[in-house]
Amino acid sequence: MRNKRTRTSRTMRLALRLLLFAACALFLLLSWARSISTVAVVTPTPPAPAADVKDHADECRAPAAAGDRFLLYSPQFGLSNQLVALRNAVVWALLLNRTLVLPHLLGHGTASSMAAHGAAFAVRPSALAPLRVVEMDAFLRRGLAPRRLRVLDIAAKFATQGDGYFDALGVRWHNATAPLRVPMRDFSPASIRAAFGGCAGARVLAFRSLFAALDMKDGREYPPPGFDWLNKVAMPALLRAAPALTSAAAEVVGCLRGGAERVPFSTCPAIDGYGPPPDLPGAARGLACAHIRAGDFVDECAKYQREMASGKPRPWVASHFSKGWSCLQEPHTLAANLRALVGAAGGAARPLALYASIEDPSPLRGEALRPFNLSSLADFEPWVGRLAPRLPAPIASVLLDQLVCARASHLVLNAFSTFSQLVMGRIGLEHAQTVGWARDLTEAQQRAVGVQVLFHRRTRRDGVTLSNGRDK
Repeated sequence: MRNKRTRTSRTMRLALRLLLFAACALFLLLSWARSISTVAVVTPTPPAPAADVKDHADECRAPAAAGDRFLLYSPQFGLSNQLVALRNAVVWALLLNRTLVLPHLLGHGTASSMAAHGAAFAVRPSALAPLRVVEMDAFLRRGLAPRRLRVLDIAAKFATQGDGYFDALGVRWHNATAPLRVPMRDFSPASIRAAFGGCAGARVLAFRSLFAALDMKDGREYPPPGFDWLNKVAMPALLRAAPALTSAAAEVVGCLRGGAERVPFSTCPAIDGYGPPPDLPGAARGLACAHIRAGDFVDECAKYQREMASGKPRPWVASHFSKGWSCLQEPHTLAANLRALVGAAGGAARPLALYASIEDPSPLRGEALRPFNLSSLADFEPWVGRLAPRLPAPIASVLLDQLVCARASHLVLNAFSTFSQLVMGRIGLEHAQTVGWARDLTEAQQRAVGVQVLFHRRTRRDGVTLSNGRDK
């Protein structure tokens, strides 16, 4: 009996030990798995190498360099994004009291097609004081070079792309030494001054990118002459369209409107459905513009969809989706938005010319869009070609599209596209005293300048009701 009890007791003790061992093993396994999961989900940005931090500090402590000090950067992405970066660069140059080197304009974001800033824009240096500017070609003739190319930790797509622009310029300094990473906690004016304000020893500061390198806040921290000066004086002075562009845009608009403001109609291309209205001789049509984005936006819009599905979208992405705004439109959605545009313009009661800013015009002749008789810049190819001696076609076409749309009274734009934002910016620049630079036009601003802006929306078929009124 005693042996039986002893064997039972030993068995129980063994079972308890095994159970305890299993529990400990499970605990350790879960802890390990949790740690692996944490590492997989949270991947902090690696700090800048200590050598980079030291090199940056040493250069900033060097004795002040003699002569003017300069700030330059590489233009990136599409032309509209290049102009957004230019505005950031203006603020950086003012904060650091440096002469801003105006980079070339790049077609499609590549250095295979580029033009001097002054070929597209009639800069007014006298209106820019205290900002000092010089074009890149003139700067290069000085024979100056930065010691190192600086790279900022910018949370934006393509922020670490290569240096094809500097290669195209024929300089070698960006390859002589590895780029210098400069850590910054943010891109507020105070942080920019703290990081670079003391770098008087660097006669030239060169950056790979300044896109997304400025924290907007409310404008109170902007350097003198202030926020209003930046938007209503500096940007209009930097981005006033050159006379050739202005003239070409006026000709396109005149042919589209076909009335009193048109050029002689005999010089206009033969566009089906266009011509002086037979029932209203001499009267000008209204002009409406639709920005239709496809191509690279197929992938871009898919990324925004995945960002929403992640449950952690950026605030502006979540806001756009919550308002029912559409990133990529199917033909039926485009048709519904065009009907809303026509309705907002007064319907059939008023003759209306519809212009599409679109890279590939072939969808305009498809079944869904053919009834709207949309024209595009492809119908005016000779005028684009006339600008070729100074402006490559990829650059001229983008700027002409924006200038034509900026003269429309009614627009339907893509809220996800910087191009659409720059159309509104161009409208603001054309009314510098009233609006100035603006990547979104408020209802009050629209009323003040006589335009109405809608944004492409998902339709009821897509799950959201289309509104003919002002998008909120």
